[in-house]
Amino acid sequence: DTIPGDIIFTVVSEPHKVFKRMGNDLHMTMKISLKEALLGFTRTFKHLDGHEVEVEQAGVVQFGQKLQLKDEGMPIHNVPSEKGVLVITFEVYLPSSLTVAQQQKLGAVFPK
Repeated sequence: DTIPGDIIFTVVSEPHKVFKRMGNDLHMTMKISLKEALLGFTRTFKHLDGHEVEVEQAGVVQFGQKLQLKDEGMPIHNVPSEKGVLVITFEVYLPSSLTVAQQQKLGAVFPK
């Protein structure tokens, strides 16, 4: 004996610890060592749906450099066969200190 009415609800999503959504694109930060930044690296990580994504960089990677991976973003609304991009921003972490031997070796590689 009640009159039917509309139900209004609000969906709130919590931030993900790795990925940030911007439209159909996903953004993430990947921390790499100084050695990886100078010599290159290959690394894999689990995507939101559980599949493994391989990231390979050859040569020097700059702090803040971005890499775009096509079709690794979110599915496009009403076109599930198409996806946005995944943008990876690289952060290079530096050692907190160096031994005297390490300083001497680096000094020999990078003369003034």
